[in-house]
Amino acid sequence: MMHNYLFKRNSPLGKLYITSDGVNITGLWIENQKYFMEDVLSYEVNKDLRIFKLIDKWLNLYFDGLNPNFTIPVKFHTTAFKE
Repeated sequence: MMHNYLFKRNSPLGKLYITSDGVNITGLWIENQKYFMEDVLSYEVNKDLRIFKLIDKWLNLYFDGLNPNFTIPVKFHTTAFKE
């Protein structure tokens, strides 16, 4: 069974909602954006996941005007139409 986890953090752009399957980032939304995925609010909040610690560090560097020197694993969900 796949789990969906949620990490929320503030940013200069507004509140960010970041989702993960536990290993990869699977989505990122800004609160009140046009296509905000409302069902992410039902995901299990887990700030202790390694992936969320990595994305938090990456975003801190980025918003401080620095160039993060590492990448974050991302898992894209596509359809045949989008490929």
